[in-house]
Amino acid sequence: MKTSLLKRVSKNYNGPKYVYNLNEISHSYNSLKRSLPNFSKLFYSMKANPNEGVVNYLHKLGAGIECSSWGEISKALKSGVNKKNIIFTGPAKKNEELIQFIKKKIGIISIESLNEFKRVSSLSKKLNKNIDCIIRINPENMEIKSSIKMMGISSQFGIDSNKFLQNYKLFNSSKTNILGFHFYSASNVISNKDLLKMFFNCIDLSLKIEKLLKIKIKLLNLGGGFASPYGRKGKRKNYSNIKKPLEKKLINSFGEERIKSLDLIFESGRYLVGTCGGLICKVIDKKISKNKKYIILDSGINNLAGMSSINRLPKLDPEIVLINRKEKKKETFDIVGPLCTPLDFWSRSALSYKLKINDVIFVPNVSSYGLSASLILFLSHDIPNELLLLNNKIFKTYKHYLNYKN
Repeated sequence: MKTSLLKRVSKNYNGPKYVYNLNEISHSYNSLKRSLPNFSKLFYSMKANPNEGVVNYLHKLGAGIECSSWGEISKALKSGVNKKNIIFTGPAKKNEELIQFIKKKIGIISIESLNEFKRVSSLSKKLNKNIDCIIRINPENMEIKSSIKMMGISSQFGIDSNKFLQNYKLFNSSKTNILGFHFYSASNVISNKDLLKMFFNCIDLSLKIEKLLKIKIKLLNLGGGFASPYGRKGKRKNYSNIKKPLEKKLINSFGEERIKSLDLIFESGRYLVGTCGGLICKVIDKKISKNKKYIILDSGINNLAGMSSINRLPKLDPEIVLINRKEKKKETFDIVGPLCTPLDFWSRSALSYKLKINDVIFVPNVSSYGLSASLILFLSHDIPNELLLLNNKIFKTYKHYLNYKN
């Protein structure tokens, strides 16, 4: 994002704010869509950034929405998402949520366990409703490099493939409409080779299971894992060279005729929105304690990288972009926030521009798992506003205040 644009949106600074460029989201969506088989559909993982404007924009581009809570489903519907384009995922779906989902005929449920399948089957009979679902499978371990491994290990997500194969008769006897299978093996997979290995393995396992169940699946959700830079300048990864081998594998596996009627789905959160913007905040204080320099910001893990600080996301090592002035000199310091906990830091011993009190800075490429993965209620600081930009202009502002501001 250009410094001139950042200067404009940070003029009359009144607190931390996130800035999202909708044009960049469009570029990300189209780039990933072109890198995937022509007969596939892309779903946006709403947890990455649940801003209503972002969700609505991606849906208008053609994305379905993957939701992992009733709150996300409600927000997606409020954002104008077609209820049929929602997949309900997550390991702890409550009965009342499932009942609402079924009664409102919202979309597809991804089944995460044997017990959940039994509950959904029971509700199907009780409500006398046909329920469309996909079964999330946890495949065997694969050697791939990723920042977060979701499957192939002991996990609360999905049904272990060996357990599924042992209990396949349970699924044969149910009246629940099993459309197909759902996989999500890892996040932030850098290597195209690893990504293909992951997808190929899931395709092979799908064929094995459908043969056992004696069904022909209508839907296959291969998940995602598409990487994006986090907290530092950088471009989206180019995945265009996975398209041809992936199409070839799918056609060889399912046949040219059948592939035309198969709903093939991929998911992405961070790739679609991660590079569309970032966080603007301000230097409140500088200090030296026992020979260590500190830069104290009005924004910390309550606004960004809350889960990163407890080792739950890619580690944040932010690249500081100075907005209000130019500076050539650099120094080493700890970047900390306003919270009363030593866990409130973004980086230790960071080498960056020499900052002054009241400097306004920008942290790039944190539009995914930024605000949504932060400790926003801890100490009750105001929640950053969110600005949507379109064609280099402020398109819409979302204000989030907890305290004294109106």
